[in-house]
Amino acid sequence: MRRSKRATAVLAGALLLGACSARTSSLPQAVPMSTEGAVLSTSAAATPGGLPAAGGSLTVVPPSSVESSAVTSSTQKSADPQVTSSSQSTPSAPSTVPATPGSPTSAKPKPKSATVVASPEFGTEQANPAQPLTVKAAGGTISRLAVYAADGTTIKGSFSADRTQWSSDQRLRYGGSYHAKGTATGPAGSDPTTIDGVWATVDGDTQTTSITPGNGAKVGVAIPIIIKFGTCGADHSAVEPHVSITTTPKVELRGAWIRHDSDDCRSLDIRPEKFWPEGTKVHVEVDLLGVQVADDVWGSKDIATRDFTIGRNQVTYADGRTHTITVKQDGKVVAHYPTSMGRGDDVGDPRMVTRSGIHVVIGKEADKKMTNEKFGYKDLPEPWSVRISNNGEFIHQNLGTVDVQGKKNVSHGCLNLSDVNAKAYFNSAIYGDPVVITGTSVPLSASDGDLYDWAVPWDQWRPLGSQT
Repeated sequence: MRRSKRATAVLAGALLLGACSARTSSLPQAVPMSTEGAVLSTSAAATPGGLPAAGGSLTVVPPSSVESSAVTSSTQKSADPQVTSSSQSTPSAPSTVPATPGSPTSAKPKPKSATVVASPEFGTEQANPAQPLTVKAAGGTISRLAVYAADGTTIKGSFSADRTQWSSDQRLRYGGSYHAKGTATGPAGSDPTTIDGVWATVDGDTQTTSITPGNGAKVGVAIPIIIKFGTCGADHSAVEPHVSITTTPKVELRGAWIRHDSDDCRSLDIRPEKFWPEGTKVHVEVDLLGVQVADDVWGSKDIATRDFTIGRNQVTYADGRTHTITVKQDGKVVAHYPTSMGRGDDVGDPRMVTRSGIHVVIGKEADKKMTNEKFGYKDLPEPWSVRISNNGEFIHQNLGTVDVQGKKNVSHGCLNLSDVNAKAYFNSAIYGDPVVITGTSVPLSASDGDLYDWAVPWDQWRPLGSQT
């Protein structure tokens, strides 16, 4: 009776198991597994009867590896035509196993998109208009970006060399609104990042900066730079770093906060230790945009600038003891005048003592009329008047004292000259010239009013932060 192929395979397995049972002590212990429906095969050619040759191995093939219904025989038969060697069988294709994450056949995740960061942060409503608007792309580059003001105008800006950053490079305004729109690109395969954000700058009251001397002025060697900030609550430490002065040649300058006449607020005055060098060119710049000058007061949106030049070196010396005025230019005497000064030391009235110290020419009037009701005169003509202090001191013509000029002090505090000498001095003097007075008992001080900068000791003036 002919056996079926499946029966032959099962019989061969049984013979093999029986043949090996006597030798289990010399074989390694097999890993337990189910043999239900399994097929046994040899790794080497089988001997007659289907047993493995000496040295061969016995393999249990799971049913998933072969056809469950039959084992296909090769064209070459063994000695027993009813037993087929597993080495000559053709197994069925293995079943497909689903891919697991991380396996070579699984889908790769997308690279991370670029991250966009703005400075100040998008949504800021109190941005400082002096600080640039900045947009950065981390993990990518900025492919396109435009920033607009509320009126639609484009804000100027520039990209870094690697296009990872854009920064505005124009001045913003108070109470402005700005909108950034664009795209950042990350690594290949990542999604683009949309840039869409807004800022608003702080809005508030602003001050106005004024600077003396004026643009294009040619001034004397004693003139201080006077910067007024238009508010009495000015934070000195906040504004000083934003004052920049350039001089040619370089001159060491220092500043002090001084209260001037008709001004309740202190001004920042700046001067050298000694008189300015002749011909010095001076550039002053004050940029207070974004600076909180005082409570609820912000610096002007505009940069205040002045350019002026120091003129010839003329210094006038007046001595109350010798009753003389000497004018020097570049250290050489160019004029010498007899004068009569204030009589206060002679009569014991300090109000009429001409102050000793460094005065500064601050004005000139060819046809001055003077009034001082305390001393009993009003609209008195005093031609060729040169003002050297706001305390009432002038160098001017006074024909009534010509006889005692050079001999005695008889005025209320002014320095009297003859008509010829007064006109000559008037024509030589310019704003900022120093007038150095000696030989009297009362020194010039802040109580005398403008300009008393040279009466403030040098050690009370401090260096400025920005000077070239």
